[in-house]
Amino acid sequence: MEQKPGLTNPPPPSNIESAVAQSPELRRKNRIKLVMLYIVLFIVFQTLVITAFDLTVMRIRRPKYRIHSINIQNLSINNSTNSPSFSMKFNAEIIVKNRNFGPYKFENSFLTFSYNGISVGEAVISRSTAKVFSTKKMKISLTVDSESVSRNSNLGREISSGRLEFNGASNLRGQVELMKVIKKNKAAKMNCSMIIDLAKKVVQETRCD
Repeated sequence: MEQKPGLTNPPPPSNIESAVAQSPELRRKNRIKLVMLYIVLFIVFQTLVITAFDLTVMRIRRPKYRIHSINIQNLSINNSTNSPSFSMKFNAEIIVKNRNFGPYKFENSFLTFSYNGISVGEAVISRSTAKVFSTKKMKISLTVDSESVSRNSNLGREISSGRLEFNGASNLRGQVELMKVIKKNKAAKMNCSMIIDLAKKVVQETRCD
């Protein structure tokens, strides 16, 4: 029978029944694929959140421990050839900078001032707490003198130059506490050097490692 132009034959009944039968199965497979995609995206998101949390909140950093400022009082210098000497009182501000999401609790410690590697004075650093992302400031006073410095040292020459160099060193032992559950021991070290202008009675330069 000749087919008229512009008309198409309808699909056989068997093809229609097959398409209708496959449609629910296709939708079920699509739903499964969508659910799997959501699961994968959720896992990736959770992994990113956990990684970011571990690198920020759970990361415990060493607190910074420094001499912030020093004022010199009662400076006494003897530049005699036979027995050069010095004696002075320091009023200093010490800082402990906590860079963690938990408080840093530290124990009693000592700050030792030395001249050419010889201890010339010591101060007590009292136990305290540096709060979350804050800086704990402490004021100390100590007297340093040259009683323990050998007479054969270069002290006389350095006094004549008008400059004396000292070193301040200390170690803090403490714990960072996260969410009141995790406690991590963390030490904070100070190693500062300073140059004192004897004529002006001021600290000319302070460097801390």
